[in-house]
Amino acid sequence: GRAAPEYEFRLLNERGQPCAPGETGDLAIRGRRGLSLFAEYVDDPAATAAAFDAEGFLLTGDRAFRAADGFFYFADRATDMLKVGGENVSAAEIERVIAVVPGVREVAVVGRPDPLLDEVPVAFLLPVD
Repeated sequence: GRAAPEYEFRLLNERGQPCAPGETGDLAIRGRRGLSLFAEYVDDPAATAAAFDAEGFLLTGDRAFRAADGFFYFADRATDMLKVGGENVSAAEIERVIAVVPGVREVAVVGRPDPLLDEVPVAFLLPVD
């Protein structure tokens, strides 16, 4: 979609430069804190400071791209890692593998706590109608 008037979006590549149309980058959003964006993490000033850049943009952790028509499209989560037995596992990579299985329309992978491995991936599927 497009940014509502009370928001400003920007996409930055790995060099911190604005993305060209069609290039995937890190999505940051600026609005009015406490009104159109959350104000802070309760009792956690360090997390609040880490969530915003020096210019007041919320670092969403989402990766997106802007199409030629000006619409923004979600691409991935930058920080969607599961800790499985001490290894980082990308939920998005698991989703991409499952998504190409015949009969799968949509998939979402989340972590479930596990006493032996810290957490394990769990996939939720919507079948093709």
